[in-house]
Amino acid sequence: MHRLHALKRPFFLLAGLLLVCGVLALLGPWMLRTMNPTHLAVAEDIIRQIWWPATGVRVLVYALLAWGIYPAWVRMRGAAWDAAWAATERPPSVDAAAWATSAQEGRAHFARAVQRQRGVFGGLLLGDLLLAQFPYWLLRG
Repeated sequence: MHRLHALKRPFFLLAGLLLVCGVLALLGPWMLRTMNPTHLAVAEDIIRQIWWPATGVRVLVYALLAWGIYPAWVRMRGAAWDAAWAATERPPSVDAAAWATSAQEGRAHFARAVQRQRGVFGGLLLGDLLLAQFPYWLLRG
């Protein structure tokens, strides 16, 4: 049963990729027929007008994710870990001091993770630069 569960995620990723490829194969010829130089110029003008406002909105969303949602998510995971730790009985082979030290190390791990907002924000910005800004810069010349 465990092997089937391990195959489920790759199967769904592959199925999703095939679905996207199928949709593109069906819509591709239609898009090529409808996109003539006039339509391309209009689309390019619209992109030029909304690019920097859209970039500003993306940066605001990245900031919200890094300083709002990410710390809340880490705290929620830390609380769930803490509850699971409290519900776990100490094995007889582990002394109380080592058990308490392990609990403190686990809590410290989540406390350090909350402080990584700058890294999360930087990673999101780097992804934006590589996936959006750099290709836009290449197309603009």
